[in-house]
Amino acid sequence: MTENIAVIADGDDIRHGIYRDFPTQYAGPLGLREKVGFEILAVRRDGWAEPWSTTPRDNGLRIYIGDENAMVPPGRHVYTLVYRTDRQIAFLDAVDEFAWNVTGTDWVFEIEQASGSIVLPPGARAIDVAAYTGAYGSTARDARIEARGGRVTFATTRPLGPYQGLTVAVSWPKGLVAEPGGAERLGLIVQDNPGTLIAALGLVLTVAYFLLAWRRVGRDPDKGTIIAHFGPPEGFSPVAAGYVWQGGFGAGLSRNEAFAVAITSLATKGYLRIDEAGEAFTLTRLREPGNELPVGEAVVMNHLLASGGHAVTLDGKYKPSVARAVSDLASGVKAEYRDLYRRDNRGFWIGGCLLAAASAVVGLLVDAGSLDAIAFIVFFGIFGLAFGAAFLMLLRTAFDPLLAVLRGKWSKLPAALAALVFAGMFFVPVLFVGSEIFLVASLPLCVLVLALILVTALFLRLMKAPTLAGRKVLDHIEGYRDYLSLAESDRLGMMAGEPEMTPALFERHLPYAMALGVAEAWTERFEAMAAQGAAPQDWSPSWYHSDRGSGLGQLGRSMGGISAISGLGSALGGTIASSARAPSSRSSGGGGGGGGGGGW
Repeated sequence: MTENIAVIADGDDIRHGIYRDFPTQYAGPLGLREKVGFEILAVRRDGWAEPWSTTPRDNGLRIYIGDENAMVPPGRHVYTLVYRTDRQIAFLDAVDEFAWNVTGTDWVFEIEQASGSIVLPPGARAIDVAAYTGAYGSTARDARIEARGGRVTFATTRPLGPYQGLTVAVSWPKGLVAEPGGAERLGLIVQDNPGTLIAALGLVLTVAYFLLAWRRVGRDPDKGTIIAHFGPPEGFSPVAAGYVWQGGFGAGLSRNEAFAVAITSLATKGYLRIDEAGEAFTLTRLREPGNELPVGEAVVMNHLLASGGHAVTLDGKYKPSVARAVSDLASGVKAEYRDLYRRDNRGFWIGGCLLAAASAVVGLLVDAGSLDAIAFIVFFGIFGLAFGAAFLMLLRTAFDPLLAVLRGKWSKLPAALAALVFAGMFFVPVLFVGSEIFLVASLPLCVLVLALILVTALFLRLMKAPTLAGRKVLDHIEGYRDYLSLAESDRLGMMAGEPEMTPALFERHLPYAMALGVAEAWTERFEAMAAQGAAPQDWSPSWYHSDRGSGLGQLGRSMGGISAISGLGSALGGTIASSARAPSSRSSGGGGGGGGGGGW
């Protein structure tokens, strides 16, 4: 390629010289990238060699022609740029084609005229020719084009405004230019997309590593026969049962929810009373505990209601004592049960996590091609991960009301929709981040990075495995959970020897139902038994009083607001979360070629 660019320098836009942008990277099949070669052979101004330098651009490079320490004399100057490029020919089914964006559509100046010629391969005659003018995507044809022998000439017939250009295309019979074979094409794809190849190999290695590690340490022991149990495993407090069943404190049972379970358990045992008014909970100490309390519940009594303090109100405002109690409860339960019944095999998982992270980061960095692009990916990647984690956490809040709707409780539909909409607000930034990173990284690379994240997240759960002793405990808890949650129609013939439902029985198992995620089902059973006369309708818990019962129907009011108990865990857990969280301290353009230019 030889370009002669005539300009008028008046010391304003053109002071040191001009610049020329060249795309060298294009979108290929399946979202992969195609990179063309570009080699500068000569740069001249008015026939004399001129200094030049290049700087990377998003999809190519910019050539600055001129000397930053010298000014261009006013007047007309002709800049000549000679360069070599390759991989610009399209090998179609019937013909070969060369499409070339002669000027590019990014020139900031008006172009009075553009003209040139294309020399075809030896022996070739043009089959079809075309020329297009205007802004990117324009189909205007304000240009004349002529094909004679092996040469095609073209020229615009009107001036082109800023950000307008000229594109030409010519085709000739196949066979005159050697077409790359399958192996060469594959090699070029690999050469153009090294980051994608690294991420793909990394994904294969990561999956292989996780599978081997899972077979070694992550496979669960065989599940036993599940039979009905009418009580928890011996020696297990409600928090301990929930911790082992859920596999730790997390999505199934958060630390704040566990704290709410411990408070409820203490209340049902008569150690304290819970009074709910609006969004505030007042905990009143009723009697002194001995050595009979499990570790977690003893922590609650010692931190919140120590000797000399008879009551404490949780109103969502930060209280250091609540934060310490929540932390010590979680630490105590983890120390006692963490590796005895379940092993998280975190060391094995971290090894795979590091392999996945290295594959994703190296792949992105190799494909980025510049420090600016690398910084862009890192910043938006952290931004996207933060909002993605928040989205998943908020999506969990919609799970329970959605299940209730599927069970026919249409009154839960507004809550489910509100939770989904709120979670969706955090998903929108994730989509934005994905679209922004896609501008820098190819689609296949983005897909591979997402796959690495999903595989790592999946095996974070799969690598956790119960011990042999833990398998027996989990089988017992599953049978107990069935007893607490199965509907009456499902219980027939399965619960031989089931104890009679009484208020004392309901209270004793309520903290366990909360910890195991079936408090609503357990409360509904008690309400159903009361409605049938099998349980007293005028019963009211002495340990819990709530103003939420005022809006209930006649049965709810006669039972002293027992319906509110099913939501006690989530309401109390939310208030505890606020009380335990310290406040923040701060508030035309087709074909090859293209680009554009300007002065500097």
